[in-house]
Amino acid sequence: MKLQIAPDHLRVRIDEAELAKLEAGATLRLAPVIAGCTLLDAVVRLGEGFAFTARAGVWSVRLDRARLDAYVATLPRRESLSFDIVDGPRLDFAVDVRDSVRLRGARRRAGPRPIADAVDAVNLDADSRATRS
Repeated sequence: MKLQIAPDHLRVRIDEAELAKLEAGATLRLAPVIAGCTLLDAVVRLGEGFAFTARAGVWSVRLDRARLDAYVATLPRRESLSFDIVDGPRLDFAVDVRDSVRLRGARRRAGPRPIADAVDAVNLDADSRATRS
């Protein structure tokens, strides 16, 4: 598990192995120690609804299971699952996209393909001009 801390958001990123543990009911913990001192104790678990609590270097995050399940169904993806912390920054939760692609394969996207469609339109326009000449 990796944590990124910024003034306007907190980001938690995990890999597929950690996701499997989380989905199986395990609690994920990050507690880096430097010179015998724990800098931060961060815990992530699943439950009903989202909750975030923080006290003197101890963070606890409860991710909403239903929202996580919906997010996992769309992996791999670059976008995070976002939660608003009351009176605080946003919390973004993500599964490492490279790890997801490696394990799940690339996701096929349905719907418009803006770049490919634009190239096709240019090619069609060029073809129609060539046939008129």
